[in-house]
Parts: sequence; C-alpha cells; structure tokens
Amino acid sequence: MAEFHDIIETSETVPLFVWWQWALIVLGSLGVLFFLVFILKKSRSATSESVSNLGQAIEKIRQIDLGSTDSNRLASDLSVIVREYLQRQFGDSALFETDEEFHVRSKELDTLPDQAADKLRQYLSDLSQHKYAPNHNHPAALEGYVTKAEELIKGIDSTVPRPLTSG
Repeated sequence: MAEFHDIIETSETVPLFVWWQWALIVLGSLGVLFFLVFILKKSRSATSESVSNLGQAIEKIRQIDLGSTDSNRLASDLSVIVREYLQRQFGDSALFETDEEFHVRSKELDTLPDQAADKLRQYLSDLSQHKYAPNHNHPAALEGYVTKAEELIKGIDSTVPRPLTSG
C-alpha cells in the first residue's frame, strides 16, 4: 500500500489578488477617472461657449466704426454678425441664405419665443431693405441699427436655456 504524506503548513498567506488582477483594477479606475474628467470638461465648455458666443457678437458690433463705414456696408456687416451668432448658437446655416430663404426655412425661429422671433424677422428685413435701398441721409438710423443689433442678440441669448449649475 502507498504511503501518504502529510500537507506541510506554511506561514505565508495567499495574496488577495495576483499582479494582473491589480493591473486590471488600476486600469479600470484610470479609465473611469478619465471618462469623468472628459464629461466635466465637455459640460463646462458648452456653458462657456454660449457666453463667449454672445461676447464675440457684442465685441464685433462694438468694433464697427460708424464714421468710416458706408450705410450699405454697415447693414451687410450687421446682418453677417447676427447670422453668425445664430449659426453658432443654434448650429443652423443662416449665414449662407438670403433673407427670404431664412424666413421661409429658419429652424431657430421655431425655438425662439414668438416675440423674439418677430423682432429678429423684422430686424433682418429692415437690414435687407437698407442693403438694397440705402438711405444715406439718416446717420442716426445707422446708429439705431447698431444698437438694435446688440439688444436683439442679448434678447435672443437670454431665451436660450442653460443647464443649472450648483454654486
């Protein structure tokens, strides 16, 4: 008959995890951490993008020199500034459309409150009329277009929903 040998006792304990299990845990933790940082940065950049969009448009309006710009050029510049703002804010192709195309198809007008959409339509129509039939005798009207552009963009920006931030 075969002889049985006893199991030898050792003082070493069995490790909880082996080295490759620890490596997987560390890599998984780093992946979760990078994902959270990415999500936080993305949400912060979306909020600051809206503010900088408004700031960029207002800055462009304030940089317009009424003394050196003729009325036709002023109307064109203001129209481009407002349409660029709309394009960046709503992701629409308003910049590349005529006034009539914009009014017929404009998706962002549907997202705005009725009063803001009406003001935007009226302002762009006035600019369009001024571009094609300028009135050079009214410099005060030109200043009015600049003031209205700034007020209009601020008004539209105030209607854009923003995520709530804790603070």
